[in-house]
Amino acid sequence: QYLHPAQYPPPKAAASMKRALEAAPAAPCGRFPTKKLPFTMEEYAERLVLTRERMGQEHVDLLVLTDPEDIYYLTAHQTVGAPQVQALMVPAAATEEMYLVTRRLEETNAEHRSLLRHYTSYADFESGVDLVIQTIRARSGHCSVIGLQFQTKRLSPAQFQALAGAFASDGRRLVDCSRLVGELRLIKSPAEIEAIRIAATYCAAGVRAAQTHARPGMTEAEVSGLVYAAMMRLGCEYPAYPPFVAAGRNACLGHYTGAQDALRPNETLFLEIGGCYKRYHAAMMRTCFIGDAVPPELEDAATA
Repeated sequence: QYLHPAQYPPPKAAASMKRALEAAPAAPCGRFPTKKLPFTMEEYAERLVLTRERMGQEHVDLLVLTDPEDIYYLTAHQTVGAPQVQALMVPAAATEEMYLVTRRLEETNAEHRSLLRHYTSYADFESGVDLVIQTIRARSGHCSVIGLQFQTKRLSPAQFQALAGAFASDGRRLVDCSRLVGELRLIKSPAEIEAIRIAATYCAAGVRAAQTHARPGMTEAEVSGLVYAAMMRLGCEYPAYPPFVAAGRNACLGHYTGAQDALRPNETLFLEIGGCYKRYHAAMMRTCFIGDAVPPELEDAATA
C-alpha cells in the first residue's frame, strides 16, 4: 500500500506538508507501475501539493503542462518522443487526479513508467491538440481559469493558437504559467541532490576514461565510445546531450559533437561530458594535451 498524490490534501502552507503526510491514511493506489519510480510517492505528493499551492496563488483551476521536464517532475513520465504533442492536466482540486494526453506509441510509458492512473492517446493520423481539447472539456469542463505554458517549445504556434482559441471560445480565462513548475524545480530536495551527485560520479568516470585512454590516431568517435563505456558501466542513463569531443581546432566549434577526425600529437583534446541518473545531470568541461611536454603558450593559458 502507498499513497497516491491525489490523496494528499493541499496544505495552507508548505510548512504543513509533514502534518498532511502524517494525517493521510494509507490506501491502495490502483496499480503499481512495472518499472520502479525514480523517487518515492511521498516526494511526488509533496511536489503536487506545492504545485497546487502555486496554482491557488495564481487563481488557476486547471494547469496544462506541455514541457516534458515539468511532466516528468510531477509524474515520472519520460520519453524521447517529447517532440510529439503531450499534455499533463493538473486540476487544482485535491479530489481530482492528474491526467495525460500523449501519442499512442508513448502510452506504454505512462502505464509502466509513471504514477499516472488516467491517460489517453491519439494515433499518428489524429490531432493531438484536438484530443487535449476534447479531454479537458470532458473531464474539466467546470474549470474556468486555465493555466498554459505560453513559452513552451513543444507546441507549434498553430497548435498553441488552436489550444488557446478553443479555451477562449469556451469562455475560459487563460493565465501564463510557463514558469510555475519550473520555479519549484529550482529548489532541489535531498533525493534530487543525491541523484545529481551520482550523475557527477558518472561524468567524472567518462572524463577520466578519455584522459587516460585517448591516444594519437584515435578518432573523436572512438574517444566518445570510451566515455560512454566508462559511464554506462557504472549505471549512467542516456544523457540529454552526446559527449562533446573535439580534436585540435575542432574545439573552436560550438557544441561540436565529434566525428572521424583523429587525435594528433601535440594538439589539444577538448571534452565536455554529462553524466545522467534518474534524468538528472552533472557536466564537466576539460581541455587536455595530447603529448608528453605541454608547450609554454598552453601552460600560460592553463595558468590564466
